[in-house]
Amino acid sequence: LHGDEHPPQRLDEDVPAHLGVADLPLDDVLLEYQLARPGDALLRLAAKLDPLEEHPYLLETLRVFVDHGHNRSRSASELCVHRNTLDYRLHRVTTLTGLDPAVPAEARLLQAALVARDLV
Repeated sequence: LHGDEHPPQRLDEDVPAHLGVADLPLDDVLLEYQLARPGDALLRLAAKLDPLEEHPYLLETLRVFVDHGHNRSRSASELCVHRNTLDYRLHRVTTLTGLDPAVPAEARLLQAALVARDLV
């Protein structure tokens, strides 16, 4: 099924108020909505970033990199660092988490882990 085959749906009242998304169209927050469902998977997903807890600058680097669509130049500029420094930091993220932001499937997992971490 394609997304345009479903009528627009709003989120229910069962969405936790602290998420601040209850009045948004469901299609705008599908990932967040699904991740917020009860279960061990959310905690395990958020835990993928636990190795970065002692390195908050690496967590910030990853978040900026994801927020800027994996654009290294814009990310480095936002962080006020040289691109080589950004690359070094992303390499450290890979070393610590075992997930490489340059590999599409692993980049999606890292992005989902950031969302999960925000929800936990």
